[in-house]
Amino acid sequence: MRVNKNILRTLCVVLICAILFTFASSNIILNVSGSSKTIEDLDREIAERNKKIKQLEQDNKRQDELKQELQKQVAAIERQINECIKNIQELETKIRQNEEALEQKNKDLYKNKTMFKYRLRAMYMCGGNNGLEVLLGSDDFADFLAKTELTRSISELDNALIEEVVNSIKEIETIQASIQSQKQQVENTKKTLSQKRADINSQVAKLNNIIAKNNQQKKELEEDNKEAEKERERLKNLAKQKYKVDINFNGQFAWPVPGYYNITSGYGMRWGRQHKGIDISSSGIYGKPIVAVADGVVLVAQYNTGGYGNYVVISHGTQNGKSYDTLYGHISSYCVKAGQSVKRGQVIGYVGSTGNSTGPHLHYEIHVNDVPVNPMSFYK
Repeated sequence: MRVNKNILRTLCVVLICAILFTFASSNIILNVSGSSKTIEDLDREIAERNKKIKQLEQDNKRQDELKQELQKQVAAIERQINECIKNIQELETKIRQNEEALEQKNKDLYKNKTMFKYRLRAMYMCGGNNGLEVLLGSDDFADFLAKTELTRSISELDNALIEEVVNSIKEIETIQASIQSQKQQVENTKKTLSQKRADINSQVAKLNNIIAKNNQQKKELEEDNKEAEKERERLKNLAKQKYKVDINFNGQFAWPVPGYYNITSGYGMRWGRQHKGIDISSSGIYGKPIVAVADGVVLVAQYNTGGYGNYVVISHGTQNGKSYDTLYGHISSYCVKAGQSVKRGQVIGYVGSTGNSTGPHLHYEIHVNDVPVNPMSFYK
């Protein structure tokens, strides 16, 4: 009975070890790696951050469009303010001219009044106001009439000049009041426009703050992605060690989708970010077989919750100290598993449209020393 218990205990230990070994080998965690995440976990995090980055970029685009519209309004207001300033300057010029005219008219009025006073005094001193004295001082009656008529004419002329000057002053003052009123209206308009410009500039400043915060958040997400990508590469390298990828690469790649050579999107910048590979697509390509482009060992064969969908990564070993890997994304299904050795031309999956895809195609990447390069540089 005691022997049976020992056997049972031993079997339990063996069973637990087997379960643990199976679990550990089914995930690219590798306890020796010091990481608690799998490549799939990191892919998921990267995809989620890329989604947030895209949302931030879209929000920035909306904010920038709104900012540009506000800046157009500010430019229009600036033109209106400049027109107001020009009008104010013209009105101030007219005001100065009227002030100069008023000053001259007042001088003329003072001069005419002074001359009139001198004449009155002279006439008084000469007895010009006494008809009898004028009569007695005249040579004859005709001379008397001439003198009295001259006196009356001089008086009427002086009065007319004074009245003309006074009317001119009143007219200038009326015009001046009108111009001052116009100037005040223009200044009020300028003040209103300046306030509106300040309000719009305040809105632009708020938009700039939003864009700056979005850019800072985007930068942080991108930095987190870089760290995650480094960790993913580290786990991939550990997977190479785990699966003993010891292959001498001959430097030649076959075409991944035999019979389909149309490239719909090349390597390089696309939609504001780096497109790390090429997209191969054509009518009727859905479900067509994808082949390993060279001998190698499968490092990853799983579903990525973000961009790649179902994807496969194959290590093809090294040449002249450089490592070569290929990635196949958006496939409908794969028929290989991590750790499996594959031969050049062996079917590894089928063209699909899983993940972040706009239609049936194969997203194909080549990595040299874990850095994506232009796949077409290997096809001459």
